[in-house]
Amino acid sequence: MFVGYTLGIPDGPHNPSADQSLMKLNNDAVNTIFGIDHVAFNTNQGGYHTDIHFVTQTMDPAAVLGFGQLYTKTLAGDQALFFESGGGKITQLTGGVAPSPVANGYTVLPGGIILQWGSITGAPIANGQAVTFPLLFPTAVFSITFGPQSNSTNDKTISITTGSVTTSGFTVSTSGTSLFQRLYWMAIGN
Repeated sequence: MFVGYTLGIPDGPHNPSADQSLMKLNNDAVNTIFGIDHVAFNTNQGGYHTDIHFVTQTMDPAAVLGFGQLYTKTLAGDQALFFESGGGKITQLTGGVAPSPVANGYTVLPGGIILQWGSITGAPIANGQAVTFPLLFPTAVFSITFGPQSNSTNDKTISITTGSVTTSGFTVSTSGTSLFQRLYWMAIGN
């Protein structure tokens, strides 16, 4: 949207009546500009935001000592929200990746931490079963935890095959005196 505004009005050497039409246009332009992403003047809750639109940055802005900044950058083909402190510390607030709230899914937490989850059908898995993460971790896997579902209280062992954890998945093995019905897993990384 383009909103015209004439700078330098009123002009000092002019009689104010000569600039009156431009002053009126400028004043109306301020109301129009303010009405973008805000509740407009002369209404209940006037001045409150309705939305906030950002011009996507191509790089992190320079830190401004004593002031925090919100901005967006493109990640994974979509815009992600960031906060930069006056000291230059940058925190990613959204992931640039839409969450996948399904049985084998993922979400991106503030700071760029990725949480993924899923399950595999139970039974002793003596030779190991490969599990592929729903979303590739861009950098590293920090932790994988398991929750077995079973109708038996007999001891069971769950293990990750040595060296099998990668940013794309892992291999799990199980053993025990009875079957699992399902083995739930959760992985955290970035």
